[in-house]
Amino acid sequence: MDGEVTLRPVRAGDRERIEAICVEVYEGRDHVPRMLDRWLADPSASFQAGELDGQVVGIQRLLPIAPGIVLYHALRVTPEARRQGVGRRMLQQAVSDARRLGFREIRLCTEVLSTTERKAADLFESEGFELLAECASWKGARVEGAELPQLGQASDVPALARLVESDPALAAYGGVTADWSGPLEPDAEHLARLAGEGLVRIGPGGRSLAVLRRDWLPKLAVTFLAGANSSLEELLYGLRAEADAQGVSACWLLAPENHPSTVSFGAVGYDLAHDEKHSRVYARAL
Repeated sequence: MDGEVTLRPVRAGDRERIEAICVEVYEGRDHVPRMLDRWLADPSASFQAGELDGQVVGIQRLLPIAPGIVLYHALRVTPEARRQGVGRRMLQQAVSDARRLGFREIRLCTEVLSTTERKAADLFESEGFELLAECASWKGARVEGAELPQLGQASDVPALARLVESDPALAAYGGVTADWSGPLEPDAEHLARLAGEGLVRIGPGGRSLAVLRRDWLPKLAVTFLAGANSSLEELLYGLRAEADAQGVSACWLLAPENHPSTVSFGAVGYDLAHDEKHSRVYARAL
């Protein structure tokens, strides 16, 4: 394979080839095959296949997540094509497309556990993406019988937005949530939207909050935490109870290791799931 990379919309007939690529890249542990039907039916996103010499060798997706901001994700390229620079050319075209469509910023999240993932992170940085946050995972096993956390309501949003704005956790997160479906600023507008989706939990007195990640069953995951001391600890323990109520094994916290409340994580039964930071949030101005 030594030709030019051609990008086109992914088609339903590409399913078998895409599944094979995902097996090559992630050894069958990839979420992309499960999302194909939804993504193929979503007209709001640009879901692209990269062809080389007439064969699909990669995919990528651009999803608008806020006015002027687009999420870049699902880059998958066969190992052979990666060695020929196909991933870089696909990424460059995606950046060009986003700029042409009038977006002012492109964001992405990536893991950095495997060699392939670390090489992808190197690629993003070499193409001008700046690191916003580097997160680790804390795991809190489910507990039975504890009180569930309170759901955030629209009426709570003004006070929660003030809490977030004044909390040092905001800077630790790089000013955004560590949400792979859309790393966005947790301002009043976004918090109101998340509360409307049932994704905000608050601690006693409204002095702490947790933002949950969409569509991550069979796991319960938190993408942003603010607050401190007993209010946050009660909220975190309640999330372990919510994991039990949802029938999942644990609650996962995605947070920077310099989060100001990591002592509270350990105090209520959350342990680092990895020995090192394993996910990153990047952004690039267009």
